[in-house]
Amino acid sequence: MNVKTLAVRTGGGLIYCLIVLIALLCGSEGALVLAALLSALACTELTRMSNGSVAGRLPALLLDIAGCICLCLGFMVYPIAIWVGVMICRMIEELYLKSDTPMRDLGVSMISQVWIGVPMAIMVAVSYLLDSRLILAVFFLLWINDTAAFLSGSLFGRHKLFERISPKKTWEGFLGGLIITLAASAIFGVFCNDWFYLSAIGANVATWIGLGAVVVLFGTWGDLIESLMKRNLHTKDSGNLIPGHGGILDRIDSLLLALPAAAIYLFIIAVI
Repeated sequence: MNVKTLAVRTGGGLIYCLIVLIALLCGSEGALVLAALLSALACTELTRMSNGSVAGRLPALLLDIAGCICLCLGFMVYPIAIWVGVMICRMIEELYLKSDTPMRDLGVSMISQVWIGVPMAIMVAVSYLLDSRLILAVFFLLWINDTAAFLSGSLFGRHKLFERISPKKTWEGFLGGLIITLAASAIFGVFCNDWFYLSAIGANVATWIGLGAVVVLFGTWGDLIESLMKRNLHTKDSGNLIPGHGGILDRIDSLLLALPAAAIYLFIIAVI
């Protein structure tokens, strides 16, 4: 990677990180806006990847986006009822779209709800019921892992992690990301436990190290799942919104599995 490409990649990543940081520091309302924005962009990219463009798919896409936003408001009663109505309309709508692949198109819509909508709903629910800084902790650990894995893989990568799906990922990159993330987790546990609100659920340094392991493992699987989809759809990137990084789905693929897994992990810790 040349200097210019690295600079573009770094700049694009910093802008994305800054937007996430500002939104989550604004509290639950900021988390809701962020989740709705990410849902809309990710659904659009998924539709484009699956169909080559959004032309002719706009009515279905709008219902998919509406469904994801209803899920983001799902900690309230009425949005879930509206979501059911939106999904019924989406199925009825397929009767009139005259598509040659209705099952595939409905499948993409359902995937958008489960794969994109549910994790974004969890983000909003945790932010409102607890604190948005808990979500920020997951983002920080993912960013640390991504950076450490990229550098470790670039410098020492030799053995392929999952060559059939993602030829560039290596065990060296994965282990480098894991080690650095666990070290960062321990530091957060010592110095930032109160600020990230984890002390409120009884978390300690060991809890943080466990959280780091969960984020790395499920974040890696999340990345591989998107790579599997892109390989099947013969697509390199989900989009080009973020210079040097591709689309929003390319940036949040790890989050889509890591966030639900982290929420379950922290819930278990809180209950125990």
